[in-house]
Amino acid sequence: MLAKKLMGAGGNLAPPWSLGNSYDFGDNNSSKYFLLGSGWSGGNPDKWTFSAWVKLPPFSYSNKMLFTAGVDIDDYAYIQINNTGRVLYFTGRAGGTDEYVYTTNSSQFTAGVWYHVVVAYDPTQSVTSAKCAIYINNSAVSTTVSSTPTTTYGYINENIVHAVGVRNRPGAGTDSYFRGKMADINFVDGEYLTPSAFAEDVGGVWTPKQYTGSYGTTGFRLNFEDDTSATTLGYDVSGNGHDATPYNIVTSDVSTDVPG
Repeated sequence: MLAKKLMGAGGNLAPPWSLGNSYDFGDNNSSKYFLLGSGWSGGNPDKWTFSAWVKLPPFSYSNKMLFTAGVDIDDYAYIQINNTGRVLYFTGRAGGTDEYVYTTNSSQFTAGVWYHVVVAYDPTQSVTSAKCAIYINNSAVSTTVSSTPTTTYGYINENIVHAVGVRNRPGAGTDSYFRGKMADINFVDGEYLTPSAFAEDVGGVWTPKQYTGSYGTTGFRLNFEDDTSATTLGYDVSGNGHDATPYNIVTSDVSTDVPG
């Protein structure tokens, strides 16, 4: 068991930086995820960055949700790796046009290898392709845009329920669970960042490093270091106290297999 969080939920201080552990959601995950249902008031839905390390099992027909936000069955947004290996940012809106940005190339992931996935969102960027930038291992990936992102584009960082590892749509249940391992998950409110904020090249290997900037109001970091219980695995170690609630999460799925 590694070092514990210094203070409890809602008022934690960030401990000395540690990469922590990974969490193994399983090759055929059907029910394991984390919900973040509070602490979202005051965030900037028009500027944020999501960063996570992922290691995937052999590809199947399933989609793999990384981070989602939902209002109901019709209104939601998600970041996912789809069944062809594309990273996709999608919003669905009742009475409106479904909008999405996805990486042009498929099959970008090799099973059993760690990858760093970053999605940076800022619809005020002048270049269309930069409004929702997607990176894999420090490489900006070419994308296909269904329609140009605007300041009313999606639901991530709105004051609604968010989730890690699942598509959560209140009133419609959960589906499209993540399969594989995740490590060092960072969500940064109010910043449009590149992968170098979270990782660096060490001897030719893209390796996690400490993020030293602000997490903003709604930001959080999950590093799965405190394996005392399922609850402590959801502790936010950013210093914001934005802890995640575990669902069907067990400590036996914590792994010391980490990137770098």
